[in-house]
Amino acid sequence: MIKKDYIMNQIEMLTQMAAKLILRDDAGQDSIVIFNSQEIGLNNDLNKELGELVKKREINSAENMLFFEIEKDLNLINFNTAIAFYDGLTKMDKSVLRECDFQMDEISEGFGEVCELYQIVDIVF
Repeated sequence: MIKKDYIMNQIEMLTQMAAKLILRDDAGQDSIVIFNSQEIGLNNDLNKELGELVKKREINSAENMLFFEIEKDLNLINFNTAIAFYDGLTKMDKSVLRECDFQMDEISEGFGEVCELYQIVDIVF
């Protein structure tokens, strides 16, 4: 159990760090800054639907919807939405996640799968 807690703390720290480095609040809109200074916003429709499912405590359904949209269109807007989604999950109370039948290690697995889809093998800060 100690090892799992350590790993989850590391994942939470990594996600929060990534969110702070990648996401930026620009006039109330989160954006991801790409190397060429192009800013990519969230998929607002998808983000709203994911948020509604999370509020209903249907996290597994939200994650499935996220992957469906990513696999349908592997664009940077959906990647940004995935980062925001998993960052939000890391901030949720662990007991709420358990009530939703969503395990903490599913956050790291899901984010890892998203990174694989986008062919991101290393995250360097």
